[in-house]
Amino acid sequence: MKKILFAVVAVLAVVSLASSGSAAGKAKRSYQAPQESSSRQGHFDVGGGFGLTVRSPVQFDINTGVRYFLWEDISLGLDVDTLIRGTTAFAVTAGGRYHFDIPPLPELVPYAGLGLGGVFDVNGGKAMNISVPDLGFDYEILHNFFLGPEFSVNILTDFEDTTWNVRILFVKATYRF
Repeated sequence: MKKILFAVVAVLAVVSLASSGSAAGKAKRSYQAPQESSSRQGHFDVGGGFGLTVRSPVQFDINTGVRYFLWEDISLGLDVDTLIRGTTAFAVTAGGRYHFDIPPLPELVPYAGLGLGGVFDVNGGKAMNISVPDLGFDYEILHNFFLGPEFSVNILTDFEDTTWNVRILFVKATYRF
């Protein structure tokens, strides 16, 4: 639990620093990004990762997703998670994210978002999934290739019973085109 709390605090600190650094204005940036990656608008991200959910029973998570950047800092996407251990389940979540720019570190892009979707298990169970918040960052290690973690708190309800879970993707790889 201490590791999870530390991860949450670290991500929130990065997001806080990013938002205070980007508040000076988007029109004039203090760094020179490479011409090819100067804008995210109109581009797609496709990727996947692995991690786990922490509420009992702990399940392993294999994630795939696609995201489209409507504007420079705002993207919409669809994620599909396969949860393995105990009863296998599939979570499909549509969501939006705001991506922060950190002028001294243009290759590091923290984000915060929300999502709404459904969870379906192989025994016929189903529930609505509200993902709030969805936090993480992408770090560009090669041109248009990103690695980073992701963390989300999920509220699950079948409208009779409501519970929560925490999802942590330890490593997520993404390619932008």
